[in-house]
Parts: sequence; structure tokens; C-alpha cells
Amino acid sequence: EVSKFSDLSSSWWDPLKNPLHYIHPVRMQFIRNIITTLNDNDNGKLPLLQHFKALDVGCGGGLASESLARLGASVTAIDPSNEIVRVAQTHAQLDPRTQNIDYRGGISIEEFAANHHLAKAAADDDDEDTTFFDLICILDVIEHATDPAGLLKHAASLLKPSGGVLIVSTINRTAKSFAGTILAPEYILRLLPVGTHSWQQFLSPKEVRTMAEQAGLEEIKTSGMVLVVPPPTTTALFSFALNDNDTDMNWIGAYQIKDSTQ
Repeated sequence: EVSKFSDLSSSWWDPLKNPLHYIHPVRMQFIRNIITTLNDNDNGKLPLLQHFKALDVGCGGGLASESLARLGASVTAIDPSNEIVRVAQTHAQLDPRTQNIDYRGGISIEEFAANHHLAKAAADDDDEDTTFFDLICILDVIEHATDPAGLLKHAASLLKPSGGVLIVSTINRTAKSFAGTILAPEYILRLLPVGTHSWQQFLSPKEVRTMAEQAGLEEIKTSGMVLVVPPPTTTALFSFALNDNDTDMNWIGAYQIKDSTQ
């Protein structure tokens, strides 16, 4: 999987070669909605994520990392691929708002969590605000993981217990998703290399909910990300919209640490 996405690094920021550019706006819309709802932040006077510590797991070339930084977050971004992180670091220098993203390549969530907890113990620091993340994003990554349950467990261990939010986006394992996310983009339209996705590794909201609960999390909300036909503008090849009633293909969910008093 690491070498597969390293091979995509040179075209990461080309919308014609990376379909994530088309679904990314609706992923960010979901994140903004969740944070606004949970924090009652709708006055627009401050950046939505100001004072937030955010972790982008499997950041790739930095699509989500840059968006989070532009919303005011202090962003740490990790990916097992050194090559694709170098692309992200280079692109981040184009905008002053993204130049301070802390990119770390060649590291998995398991390694990052272990290092983070060791550093926390060595510093004897129990302050939630300095040792945990307010927002953790795992966007279109979990379906490529060899141990998705372990990925969620390690991510959950880094999430702020009081108010932290973990966001997961992935693809449901349905006949519709096989046609729409493998057959069409990989074999017909050739937008992605053949073999980019494995249908067997796609996950339903229920499956992720079960893994999340095992990691001490509870589901806050899930929503489908559905293709809009025709696109609302002539400049976009594809456009997506949130739909709470259709999670048959692409979907996104929000999770928090379960309240132990409940």
C-alpha cells in the first residue's frame, strides 16, 4: 500500500489524476458541520479551528492537512510514505497559512502513538490540552489498512477525552461501490491505477462503529457522500453532496471518546 501511494505522489495535486479533489470539499463540509455543532461556533469571528490541535493520519499529499491549517488548526500530519510527504511539504510552502504544518513521513499511526505516549510519560504531562489532539482525521485511509481496528485503537489513544473528535471517511462494501469506486474510475475512466482499491477491504458504517466501540469511542454522526448528477458547475468533472440516508458508497463519520459515566 505504501509503494502504491508513493507512485501517485507526482500527480497528487492534479485534479484530473486524483479524484480525491472532487470529494474533498464535502469531507470538509462535514467536518465544519460537526465542529460547529459541538462547539456552538457559528459567529464567524474566529477561524473555526483556532486553538485546535489536529492530526491528519495517512495525510498523503496534504489535501486535508492544508484545509485544516487554513481553518486555523495547528496540524500534525503523518504518512508511511516519505515520498508523498515530501510532495506535501513542498506544496505547503505555497501558502503562508500552511507553511507550519508538521509533516512526518515514514511513520505509521502505531509508531506515532507509541512515540507520543513515551514522550508524554517522560515529560510527566497530564494536561489534555498539550498531550492530546482535539481533532483526528482518517480520511480515505482505513480501507487501505491491514489492521483497521488497530488503526482506530491507536488513533483513539491520541484523542482528547473531553470534546475531541475523530473523523473517518471510507467506502462501503456494496455492489454499488464496486461499480462506482473500482469499475468506473479504475477500469473505464482510468482516473486511478488498477488495483488502487480492494473491494474486500471496504467497510460499512456498522463495521466501523463496532471497531470504534471496541476502541472506546461512540458514534456521533454518519453521512453518505453522494455523487451529484449533473455537477452544479461546468468546471468540475464530479461533485458530491452529503446525504444522511445514503451510505451505500462513500461515507463519513464522527466519533468521540465514550463517556465513562454513562
